[in-house]
Amino acid sequence: MSLQNKIIISTKSFSNDDKFKDFLENKGAIVYNFPLIETVKVEITQNLIETLKEINSFNWIIFTSKNGVEKFFSLLNDLNIKLLTTRFTKFAAIGNRTADELEKNSIEANFISTEMNSEKFVLEMSDEILCKGDKVLLALGNLANDTLENGLKQTTEVHRINVYKTHSTINHQPDIIDRLIADNYDLLIFTSPSGFESFLSVCDKYSIRNINKIACIGNTTAQAIINSGYKPKLISPKSDAETFVDSIETYFNDNFANFINN
Repeated sequence: MSLQNKIIISTKSFSNDDKFKDFLENKGAIVYNFPLIETVKVEITQNLIETLKEINSFNWIIFTSKNGVEKFFSLLNDLNIKLLTTRFTKFAAIGNRTADELEKNSIEANFISTEMNSEKFVLEMSDEILCKGDKVLLALGNLANDTLENGLKQTTEVHRINVYKTHSTINHQPDIIDRLIADNYDLLIFTSPSGFESFLSVCDKYSIRNINKIACIGNTTAQAIINSGYKPKLISPKSDAETFVDSIETYFNDNFANFINN
């Protein structure tokens, strides 16, 4: 198998449905889970209640992550608010993983962005899909920037709610810390800017020096890594697990070919 015995450390949040790890292991990789961030539902406020009670008045509800979908529907359940799946309200998702999470809640995304990029998402939505004056709800995490909000409010009525908050994990597995210190791995995976920021704190805490075998999903995460002074070896523009794993496989195959040719 092409990834046989490649040691890959994944910093993505823990999930019982981890297709990414499954795809890697099916190709022979050895995968270590090293989650650096955790997400939890936000506290329920009166403003949040008032917005969610008006949920069926929105023309579009937009999600940027699997966590956003999961926490959004959990909040609706907590408040006993029913989302009416009518033609009036449509749903948009950034990435296939987000769309897949919508399907688990019996919702089919009317629009799925082709790339994990807020700027391009705004362009795609604004070009032909959104109508002037549409009422749009953004269901985001507390660390999400205002790119979507600012971009969409030029032509629509945008409402933002934070449905989850992110914080760094506290406990870290000693065996993986030792592996990172010894540079005993082949690739380190990041899926969010907050995950990389948390990793830098771990590096400071444990004096981890060698950080040069990085792969990530999306230009936003890549830019955060670059802005911190590091250079990803691999950037996957799409969030679905199979595409990302295929990119990793290509990366290792190309490196092997270059090694043989040189």
